[in-house]
Amino acid sequence: MMTIDSLKVNIFQEVMGMTQEQLQKVYDYIATLDLKKEREYSMSPALLEAALDYTMHVAEEDSLYTTEEAFEQVDKRLGWK
Repeated sequence: MMTIDSLKVNIFQEVMGMTQEQLQKVYDYIATLDLKKEREYSMSPALLEAALDYTMHVAEEDSLYTTEEAFEQVDKRLGWK
C-alpha cells in the first residue's frame, strides 16, 4: 500500500500531464465528493427570485426530475457511467 505522500506525488504528476478538459472533469468529480468542508454560498436576491420562479414554473408543468435522475444524467454526460 502506498503512503499518503506517495499518493499525493503520483496524483500531482498525473494532474500535471492533463489537458484542460481532463482537469475540468477531475475538478467536477472532486466537487461532488463530500470533503466535510463547510461551504458558504452567496446569491443575489434577483438570481434567487429568478431560480424560484423557474422552479415553480417547471413544477407546474410536471417536468421535475428526481435527484437520482439528475445524478444519472450528470454521470452520463461526464462519462462516469
